[in-house]
Amino acid sequence: MINMSETLLLPSPVEQIFEDILFENNVELFIKRDDLIHPNISGNKWRKLKLNIEHALNKKQSEIVTFGGAFSNHIHATAFACKLFKIKCTAYIRGTYVDINNPTLSKAREWGAKIIPTEKKNYKIWSRLEAYHQLRENHPNALFIPEGGNSLLGQNGMEYLAAELLEDLPNNQLSITLPVGTGCTIRGLRSYLPKHIHVAGFNVLNYNLFISKTSIYNDYHFGGYAKVNKKLIEFINSFKDKHNIQLDPIYTGKMMFGLFQEISKGTFSKNSTIVAIHTGGLQGIEAFNLKAEQKSELLISV
Repeated sequence: MINMSETLLLPSPVEQIFEDILFENNVELFIKRDDLIHPNISGNKWRKLKLNIEHALNKKQSEIVTFGGAFSNHIHATAFACKLFKIKCTAYIRGTYVDINNPTLSKAREWGAKIIPTEKKNYKIWSRLEAYHQLRENHPNALFIPEGGNSLLGQNGMEYLAAELLEDLPNNQLSITLPVGTGCTIRGLRSYLPKHIHVAGFNVLNYNLFISKTSIYNDYHFGGYAKVNKKLIEFINSFKDKHNIQLDPIYTGKMMFGLFQEISKGTFSKNSTIVAIHTGGLQGIEAFNLKAEQKSELLISV
């Protein structure tokens, strides 16, 4: 087992949020600050990587091969984790015309990752570990991790997050909320939390999701993955001003926006405690602001 007590902030802290809307609806809200685990491998990225790294080290695998988009939080985190543990990292990136000098990929390359822009038709198959045997010849001693870390090892890494939540907040009316993309994190959490704890996900994709034994809110994607509007950015900036907590526009901003909407509707029971998981992803703000600045659009306060 990896002992990271000197490198990572674990268990991550829990911080209570105070706002009038919470008082009016008789709800307590806490944020599980997984964004503070580490500047480069924070949030659910570390939770999903932990058992993968342990597996690679235990099996003496010299390389990790994984997949992601041009601004992938998973690629960013995996590249740094491999540097930390002295494992070779190769990342296949969706699309052949990506800018490998963008803020995310330039850092991954700086940390030693090999970046391979990939045709979308091949990427779609390989990133799900379908027919990835075609890559084995070039990576004979590698652990392959699918896009977003969405694997059984990734899901099982949520056991440690669940244990921290239960130790911090043992409440019979506890609701755990988090943003949902691949579904790896929420499925893992659900499997390790007692049945009486309510688990709710805020979908960031522009199609309805259904995940067993959880509540999924499908109306807060703002047009789809990585889509935003002025209202969302204003909310993120306002939240930062009020609580000194940075949210990202892809995942946590949408979750918190949706959560406040649902609280105002009375969706959550009176006297309940909500713990929102901050899943990190803040590295993407730099690239977002660069694009927004070029378009003279509203920037995210940092």
